[in-house]
Amino acid sequence: MNFCDFLFGKIPDQISVVWTTESVRNDSANRAGSALLVTIILMAVLMIAGLGFHGLILNSIRLSHNSISAGKAYFHAEAGIEEALLRIESNLPGYEIRGEKGDANDDGKNDFQFSIPSLSSSAGGSVPCDFDLKGKPWGTLSLNESVAFPLFRDNGSGGEEKILQFTVEYQLDSPSSDPVDALSWKIFGLTPTNDTTEAMSGYLQAEKNKGSSFNEASEANFQTCIEGGLCSFDENYEISKFLKNHRNNYLVLTNLINIPETTIVNPDDYKLSFRLIERGGDALVCDTIRIEADGSASDIDSAEDRYRQNLNAELRLEDFLPVFDFALYRTAPSIGSE
Repeated sequence: MNFCDFLFGKIPDQISVVWTTESVRNDSANRAGSALLVTIILMAVLMIAGLGFHGLILNSIRLSHNSISAGKAYFHAEAGIEEALLRIESNLPGYEIRGEKGDANDDGKNDFQFSIPSLSSSAGGSVPCDFDLKGKPWGTLSLNESVAFPLFRDNGSGGEEKILQFTVEYQLDSPSSDPVDALSWKIFGLTPTNDTTEAMSGYLQAEKNKGSSFNEASEANFQTCIEGGLCSFDENYEISKFLKNHRNNYLVLTNLINIPETTIVNPDDYKLSFRLIERGGDALVCDTIRIEADGSASDIDSAEDRYRQNLNAELRLEDFLPVFDFALYRTAPSIGSE
């Protein structure tokens, strides 16, 4: 190698080639490193996204399963309501049960339980019943309206248990302050020998905003007949005696305010308030039956029943037997007598 060659660029050409090769190598290494870094970042992003989607899918599955479980618990509670309604239909008035369990889908597991409080002892001790225990509420009878209540209840074994002690309290809500004949009551019952229906009745006075009452010790009219048409009439027959000598007794209360029809401007002003009070532990049958049912179901993470639904239903017993409102009297407009 001489100076001329160096001077005229031969050596620089070789050097330039060497420099170009090194540059390409460095650039390729940089590109490879950048691609690896991008790949790692992309894989990390995809992994995070995949984990996120995985979590979303699991949460969606869990929420769906939990929603299904909650729905099962609700329908299990409905099954408890239906079972309670069947029990009420199949038993005598006053049937009560507490904490009865049942299997809704025949899997050998208790899915629901229900309770049927239906006696006045569970609702303040009077009829109309108050299951919220706010006191002893009054019922209301409009003019010529009737209501009936059984004076017996289910004894827990499908038989009849007589109610022998009770008190009926009543008062008149009317513009007139004078005492008038207002409350007509009647007790129906079946004779134990031949299931003949017999009845005793009374007609009681009431005053405005002044409480009155009668009970099983009160006396009233009673007529009994035997085969052959022989009848006997007793004006002072005690209610308790009638209750003991008959079964399936019903008490019927009717608002028959005895006032001239021409003086009645608004029939709503002549209402009769009443309530039945239990005495001596003789719980009365409520006019409303409350059904309390709880349903349960398991969740996705455990076989334990973690989902529960509570349903309450009230069955209003308007009348326990048909009552026909016939008044066998007429009030004379002029003198106000029958």
